[in-house]
Amino acid sequence: MAERSGLEWSQYGINSKVLRSFACYAVGEWDEAERLAGSLDDRTPGIGALAAVSLFVGVGRGRVDVAERLALVETLWREDDWIAYLGGGCAIDFALWNGDLDGARELTQKTLSMLDVADETWELSSIWPATLGLAAEAERVQRARIGRDEAGADVARAVGESLFERCRTAEREARSVGRKIGPEAVAWLARAEAEWARIEGRDDPELWSASANAFAYGYVYEEARARWRLAEALLERGRRDEANEQVRAAHATALRLEAAPLREGIEALARRGRLGLGPDVARSQGAAGLTPRELEVLRLVAAGRSNQQIADALFISLSRKTVSVHVSHILAKLGGVHPRGGSSHRSSFGAGKCERNRRSGRRDKMM
Repeated sequence: MAERSGLEWSQYGINSKVLRSFACYAVGEWDEAERLAGSLDDRTPGIGALAAVSLFVGVGRGRVDVAERLALVETLWREDDWIAYLGGGCAIDFALWNGDLDGARELTQKTLSMLDVADETWELSSIWPATLGLAAEAERVQRARIGRDEAGADVARAVGESLFERCRTAEREARSVGRKIGPEAVAWLARAEAEWARIEGRDDPELWSASANAFAYGYVYEEARARWRLAEALLERGRRDEANEQVRAAHATALRLEAAPLREGIEALARRGRLGLGPDVARSQGAAGLTPRELEVLRLVAAGRSNQQIADALFISLSRKTVSVHVSHILAKLGGVHPRGGSSHRSSFGAGKCERNRRSGRRDKMM
């Protein structure tokens, strides 16, 4: 209607484009979502919100330009809290997929602080970024336990507990003013429950099953991600047949969406647990099992580039720290091979380390 009325770039026209793109992303029409975003350039009115929503597919597919696009969107955070919300959540997820847990923690706090400034504590907006932050703390707790770092595990647990309470508070506050809790918020709350259980050391298949079923209302990617975690929890309990069923379903979705980070995570679990993924898994593997981003980093390492030079070349956020994480993953997959020369890489091996809703017409976030 906005297009027919000549109001395509009005506030409501832009908002409709943003929601259309997100709808394509949610139901698994990622090619269409990318096509909608592909026609944008820096002169496009409303570029901020549209660029921000395009990040969902970029992060999900592990696109090489995501860090650059995140940096562009971040410059617009102050202009519009919806841009900050969408960009912040995607940035957390990007850091999480890249193993940058420090970055994920920092971005979670930054995004939630932005929502606090916007005075939206009674809304449901904080549930999504808080849950992603909770997932990062769950990863941190698991790493700390493996490394017998009790102090680190305690800190991560405390941060995770605060984030989990943030999710529950958002639900309580929303209900207190009569807001309806929609299926997206219900699904993210279910995932928050499952992530909190991971932090407590009880990776619960029932909670991950509840999360997958909650996202089954139509959020294809998040349902697959929950089934991946469900398979992991089942495998830990020796329920191999059930785990295999879940991992195959998740893997099929990841292949269809071309969701490289999720696919890599699923295939790593399948190798570790000796689960069968079927004939398609062989065709989905990259060279030596490396992700596209890892292959890019490896080529630059082989060319003698330093961590900082690699970060500059690939627009990797948080620079050298993130590069060192990629190099660590590459070494693990290649069985500890070291590049010739490049002492800077040796030193880093193993380092893991909406426009504001106006009172006259609020714009609900996607919850």
